Amino acid sequence: MYKSTRFATAICVMLMLPACQQESTSAAGNTATPASATSSAIAAAPRANPLIVIEPASLPVCQPAAVTTVKWNVRGTRGNVTTVEIWAGVSSSDMKLFAEGGPVGEARTGAWTIPGTHFSIRNKADGESLGEVIEGGPKCK
Repeated sequence: MYKSTRFATAICVMLMLPACQQESTSAAGNTATPASATSSAIAAAPRANPLIVIEPASLPVCQPAAVTTVKWNVRGTRGNVTTVEIWAGVSSSDMKLFAEGGPVGEARTGAWTIPGTHFSIRNKADGESLGEVIEGGPKCK
């Protein structure tokens, strides 16, 4: 009886293993693109910059565009910065003035932020760049 039970258990396990393997293979062979992965390329990995941060630091999809909170703190850095400008754009060459404020602050974008959007903080007095951060996520067209 003991040998029959062991034999039956071994047969059941052997029959289940191919089913597990088949499921694993079909999942790995799935060629459908998930809705959240519109591209396999990464636009940018979020870069750490203690002077300017964005939340969320990375977006999962390109559309719809998202609202992002930009926070900055330049108090005690590079002299006495009293007013900063936050510039934003899809590349560093097409930046537009987005916000202005004191050495510590935050501002929310509209629903126009996509992965790859650049945010730059500059000293208003002399235009000196104090830092930049890029929204992470998939590469958008």
